Amino acid sequence: MRNTALALMLGLGVTTALPTMAAGDLSRNPYGAVLGSYVAPDKDRDADYGIGGTVIFFGKPLTDHVNLEFSGFGNTLRRGSDNGDDSQFGLGLDFVFPLVKGPIRPFLLLGAGGVRDQLDTTNDTDSINPYLNAGGGLLIALSERFALRAEARYLMDFNNSSYPNKDQLADGRFGLGVQYIFGKPYVAPPPPAPVVVAPPPPPPPADSDRDGVIDANDKCPNTPAGVKVDAVGCPLDSDGDGVADYLDKCPGTPKGFKVDAEGCIIEQTIVLRGVNFEYDKDQLTAEAKTILDAVVPGLAAQPKLTLEIGGHTDSRGTDAYNKALSQRRANSVKAYLAGKGVAPERLAAVGYGESKPVADNKLEAGRSENRRVEFQVLNKPLTVKVIKK
Repeated sequence: MRNTALALMLGLGVTTALPTMAAGDLSRNPYGAVLGSYVAPDKDRDADYGIGGTVIFFGKPLTDHVNLEFSGFGNTLRRGSDNGDDSQFGLGLDFVFPLVKGPIRPFLLLGAGGVRDQLDTTNDTDSINPYLNAGGGLLIALSERFALRAEARYLMDFNNSSYPNKDQLADGRFGLGVQYIFGKPYVAPPPPAPVVVAPPPPPPPADSDRDGVIDANDKCPNTPAGVKVDAVGCPLDSDGDGVADYLDKCPGTPKGFKVDAEGCIIEQTIVLRGVNFEYDKDQLTAEAKTILDAVVPGLAAQPKLTLEIGGHTDSRGTDAYNKALSQRRANSVKAYLAGKGVAPERLAAVGYGESKPVADNKLEAGRSENRRVEFQVLNKPLTVKVIKK
């Protein structure tokens, strides 16, 4: 009968279909099991066989190679002499040693505990004794959580009271049942995404003088640090006198005036086109005032400059009349500039009449050229007489 039971268990385990392994890892989870058991009792028990069950209340992997199990068992032993029943109930701790991983997992076990032996006799002998057991078994995966469990144990019962002159009883225990894994499967975290290192950005276009305009577009390289530049990298020249603002000591120079290297007005004669008057009068037109307004800031910025305002006419009319008209017109320009803040002592008004033509008075175009106002810029006070060669 013993051989038949063992063969039945092994045959059932081998013929069980093997499932595909689950994606999650349950090898670290606690588990429990319920097994039916067949007992081959020690010959001194006067019993032919025993039937019972084993419950693994709690099993827990401690490492990849060691599990700890807390279990209990109970069975009835059929006595051969009188067909009476003896019973056993035990609790114990076992160390289980899985040998391989996979859908078929053999294991070994070793443990100890206590067993209550209750003999169904006239005297009802009842005792609790320690035991040691060792054995092995096989787990065959049925699904992600269920496995068929077959095992065989050799149990040494240290009983010194139930059976006269027999202190140690050796029983064979064979079990077959189902093991169940509790908890959620352990899923390894996905590997970290590969770090994609972006290629370094291309170097910015060169700007050797750091003026904000790249070298490829810079028409004025080597601009001094801090100097404001235009779109092509050239220093700003706000008044358009040809001297950059950072070098210009006399900003606001009127257009058309010649300057020195520092941007200051030098001695020269400037003809102001468009400074016109009402016909045959000395009253400035609106256009003339606009032109004079543009001259004022440059003159105000250089208080040491003096200015001769020369009035000129064409040849129509008498010399005396033209001279007097040109003087009144020169005086009108002086008064307007003085009214705008230019010190009058810096201004001299001179009427030249028709005496200094610059074009042919026979033609209308020439006469238009001759009707003009000239600014002669001087660098000496008007009280100093300048003798020209």
